[in-house]
Amino acid sequence: MPDEADNAEINFELGIDPICPLKIGFKEGCVSDRPERFDVIGSKFGEFLIFEKPPKVLSESYLGAPDGMPSVVKAIRENPDKPEFQRFGASSPFAVNQIDYECSGASIIAFGKERAAEMRNAMWSGLFTFEYLVLAKDLKAETPEEIECSLPIYKPENQSKWRVSHAFGKKSETKFLLLDKSGDWKLWKAATKAARPHQIRIHAAECGIGIASEKMYSKTPPPYLSKIKKGAYRPPKNSDEKPLYDDIAIHLALVKYDGKCAGLSGTLGAAAKLPKGFSAALKKLNLKYSFPLPKSETNTFTVLPAPSAKA
Repeated sequence: MPDEADNAEINFELGIDPICPLKIGFKEGCVSDRPERFDVIGSKFGEFLIFEKPPKVLSESYLGAPDGMPSVVKAIRENPDKPEFQRFGASSPFAVNQIDYECSGASIIAFGKERAAEMRNAMWSGLFTFEYLVLAKDLKAETPEEIECSLPIYKPENQSKWRVSHAFGKKSETKFLLLDKSGDWKLWKAATKAARPHQIRIHAAECGIGIASEKMYSKTPPPYLSKIKKGAYRPPKNSDEKPLYDDIAIHLALVKYDGKCAGLSGTLGAAAKLPKGFSAALKKLNLKYSFPLPKSETNTFTVLPAPSAKA
């Protein structure tokens, strides 16, 4: 995804505390209607952890989040004596970055108000970079291969949608880069220093990028195999065809950050694997991507060169 030169100085291994577990688990009902166990891709004991959030799991409630949902932060707060949480030194947790409930990727949880404030301030000061993979269709005839969007956004009270507003909106910037395309579908990288809730979704729609399964801003349907292989595939009789991926196709694949904001040193990074369904959909669509991928369960990483954007 990012090119090799961009990541030459990133230390992925230093961002994982060897005394912390490589997974964190939750009982049924704590964060979803089933037991959950998430890979931990960054940590420092008593300071923070970064885990791979799947779709339909809430890290912490935010403006516009579904009401009454359980969250990872709430589950840790309500079970402070759980031995697994204690092995992270997890007390008084707060989410640093907010990933939309419907999306997936690297979620940062800081421990304690002071550390959370430091990491959030560092994020809003531009010391973090967040890079997403986005599967989409064009909403207009010609979409450039590189797009920058700096439209300010805000969420009106008592509404679930965020809106663009030059009068009331907060500064938001997203850069889109085309990575690959196949038929009607395109794979984009979306990069930002700090993402507000729904930011990637709104900016994409405003730029003519219709994100798969995104129903609020672009109303773009998910990909179906029958639409890709026209005439070569038919769904089973008397049953509805299942989409290749029916969650919103946004995945926070890579977080890069200045180690100082986490009590460490150097430029650190955490890479989150794609959900299996998202990865399988890209293979079916013949869309290729590249970013730091785990080589093994030990959470060491290798950097792969990104494919050049195709015309």
